[in-house]
Amino acid sequence: MSDPKVSQAIADGRVPKEITAEYLNETRDASAIAGILFVTVLTSIIVLGRLASRAFLMHRFGIDDALTFVSWLGSGRHFAYIQYVLDMPTVEDTEVLDFIAHILYTTALLLCRISGLAFYHRLCAVHDRLRIAILVVFGVLIAGYLPQLLLIVFHCMPVTGLWPYEWQPGFEDYTCLQWGLVYVVNSSVSLVCDFLLFGIPIVMLRVLEMPRKRKIQLACILLPGISVIAISIARLVLVIEGQWNMDMSWAYNPMLVIEVSEIGGTLIALSVPGFKPLFDKFILQRDITQGEGTGKSSKPQQSSKGGTALRSLNFRPEHDVLTSRDTSAEGTKLRFFLAPIAIMKLLSLSLAAGLIVNQGASAKPNNKDEPLFSYNANLLPLEKNVGSSDLFPMAKCNGFKLEEATFTEMQNAMKAGKLTSVQLLTCYLIRTYQTEEYINSVMQINPDAFAIAAERDAERAKGKVRGPLHGIPFTVKDNFATKDSLETTAGSWALLGNIVPRDAHAVKKLRDAGAVLFGKAALSEWADMRSNDYSEGYSARGGQVRSAYNFTVNPGGSSTGSAVGVGANAIAFSLGTETDGSVINPANRNALVGIKPTVGLTSRAGVIPESEHQDSVGTFARTVKDATLVLDAIYGIDKRDNYTSAQKNKTPKGGYAQFLSKKNALKGATFGLPWKSFWVHADEDMQSQLLELIDLIKSAGATIINGTEITNYETLVSPDGWNWDYGTTRGFPNESEYTYIKVDFYRNIETYLSEVENTNVRNLQDIIDFNKKYDGTEGGYPYEDGKGHPAFASGQDGFLASLETNGERDETYWQALEFCQTSTRKGINDALSYKGKKLSGLLIPPQVAQAPQIAAQAGYPVITIPGGYSKESGIPFGLGIMQTAWAEAELVKWASAIEDLQLSEDAPSKRRLPKWLGYLERNVPVPF
Repeated sequence: MSDPKVSQAIADGRVPKEITAEYLNETRDASAIAGILFVTVLTSIIVLGRLASRAFLMHRFGIDDALTFVSWLGSGRHFAYIQYVLDMPTVEDTEVLDFIAHILYTTALLLCRISGLAFYHRLCAVHDRLRIAILVVFGVLIAGYLPQLLLIVFHCMPVTGLWPYEWQPGFEDYTCLQWGLVYVVNSSVSLVCDFLLFGIPIVMLRVLEMPRKRKIQLACILLPGISVIAISIARLVLVIEGQWNMDMSWAYNPMLVIEVSEIGGTLIALSVPGFKPLFDKFILQRDITQGEGTGKSSKPQQSSKGGTALRSLNFRPEHDVLTSRDTSAEGTKLRFFLAPIAIMKLLSLSLAAGLIVNQGASAKPNNKDEPLFSYNANLLPLEKNVGSSDLFPMAKCNGFKLEEATFTEMQNAMKAGKLTSVQLLTCYLIRTYQTEEYINSVMQINPDAFAIAAERDAERAKGKVRGPLHGIPFTVKDNFATKDSLETTAGSWALLGNIVPRDAHAVKKLRDAGAVLFGKAALSEWADMRSNDYSEGYSARGGQVRSAYNFTVNPGGSSTGSAVGVGANAIAFSLGTETDGSVINPANRNALVGIKPTVGLTSRAGVIPESEHQDSVGTFARTVKDATLVLDAIYGIDKRDNYTSAQKNKTPKGGYAQFLSKKNALKGATFGLPWKSFWVHADEDMQSQLLELIDLIKSAGATIINGTEITNYETLVSPDGWNWDYGTTRGFPNESEYTYIKVDFYRNIETYLSEVENTNVRNLQDIIDFNKKYDGTEGGYPYEDGKGHPAFASGQDGFLASLETNGERDETYWQALEFCQTSTRKGINDALSYKGKKLSGLLIPPQVAQAPQIAAQAGYPVITIPGGYSKESGIPFGLGIMQTAWAEAELVKWASAIEDLQLSEDAPSKRRLPKWLGYLERNVPVPF
């Protein structure tokens, strides 16, 4: 140091004896400079890695990243201190530089900590208590650091003249508040703030439900965070020991490293989680040559001479079915070329079972010389009955009125010996043959169906009846695996010929209950995951499914064939799946009862998946009782679906059918009407008819409360219709359902395909490539410029969006998942608790697709029953009831009571037979 005032003070003996010129000029720079460089480089690498991974790889850059960046730049002020170590300036210069440096230092520390809070807020902004805690800590930070800045600004007389204090070397012209006091105050406040800041991850780890990887990330904050607290303590000790003894030299040696380390440690702690995407991309990136990620299968590629699903079925690679650009239902052409043969084969099996199909013959089952079975159907539509339900009349089944028959009525007929399961199956088979060319609801008929039905009849003859579903035929959506002669393809030619390892759990449960699998129902291809602009109910393999109520409009989906078949009396009941509306929507549009249960009540094992967070197996039937009996047969814990373990101690002993009720149960019930949330989006015709039904419910003694809104519905409910990417539409992908669904699909489809055999389709990339190769049928490209297929206007943009994610569950993924689940659950729960009163349920218009969408995001149950019919199109619409998790018993109770009220009052809203409007139309696409 070459300050003449200090030199004179030493010469005059006005300084402590230990402070000599030689002492002040000693070289002690090596450790300080090395420490500064090491901590700064380490911090820079980690912070820049975080910024690169977030801003350039993930394309998402939040306020916490910006604050971290500014803090990192601010930490660079420590390089100015190197000059003190190498050549200490005058005391006055030192004071000026110290003043500026400490302003930057304290500001950098403040921004560091605020960036941490911003990061925590992004993780748990929808968790009320944690959000409040974060805001409190933010307030403490501001309250703590602002006085620090003020103390630095006003501590010296050249600025204020307010602080007379004892003399220090070189300070004859002015007096300053001792730096030691400033440091002690600053260090103490920082220490308190650090304890609060790094206590938040501990609370989050204990309170929030999150994946193990996320917990590890938060835990990684704690180790450097503890180090930061230790550094603050060390700094405080050095301040007391050094500055209080008037030894100025400490400020330019170990203290510099400590200050650098404090900021660096904080930045490192808060940057570890953001560093993960970069690590995943460049270190853990899966080798596409090994069949992982977006690449090809790890199995050797088979030659073009054999091995593919198409080759195994003797299809030529360029078969017309896969290359035609015909706008009709291509899949239907091949299927119905073979349909008459299949029908005759199945009918011949019925003869072997002792049955005779004889149109016009009378039924005398006790006379062995006459037919045991008669069916009087006219299989052709009767032109004189166009526009009425008699266009496709359904004849009696061996004297039994099968049309609209309930399970109880079927069981009574079989118990009385008036009907057998084989006869019942045959009647549904002929009904399918009568209507299939028009409604196209069945993807494939089960060749084993008659053998199964004969076994059920044999069991009944021996006195064994498995339950209320014994001997009753059903279909399942073509995304349920069945270990039999049926295909499982999700409506795509890409999966034709694949062999599944076992029955889906729900299918096995129905088999065990004695039901007879009739076949696979058609669906919207890949359950609507493949495209965002498509024809609902269309699949390349199955063609366009059409509602028997109106052939020209959207029949509802994606469980289209399941609903249409039951609605047209072509099958007794069916299973479907829902990720977002795919059970409730088609049930609502086909005058059915549809139950979408709580996620985890019914196992999804063996179902071609979309998202484990929202996928649910639901039921379709014509009455609440029948739909409930099916639910009773399939719900339960399954070791292959971990989500089902959540139902333990939350489901009723003895099932849900015990909660079926009559109209008098409505007396004293209280229902909420979330008008602004959903009802305002219904058209006047729908509102008018549904409000008539609600008035009928009120007349039965129920109370209706209008305005029981979903909390924050303005943020959750799109005003422009169903939109599962509504968060992104508003500019917040971290609040979008689609953000996590497309990631889940990428991961889950690869897992599913890893278990199937006899196919080279192993991942999403393989499916996309197949669709492009057979573009004319599968619509691999958008429908324009001679490419694509009209049913898939946007090509396979849904698949491409999923592929782009590479299955990475990044921060935005978890934020979106938590936002959608937490906010919708809170919204529904709040609406169900009106002014502290627990409501019986929320009445919703399920035709307004945003309503079941909110329940889907929450994973909550919904039931829909017939509620009316559009005056313009004739398409039905339902009245839905929404409830909280595991409240299916409530839904069954109130839906069955309302249904009984409709029937007893002969209300116009009750289920009616379809009128087959536009039955000769074949438009593709159907209006959405």
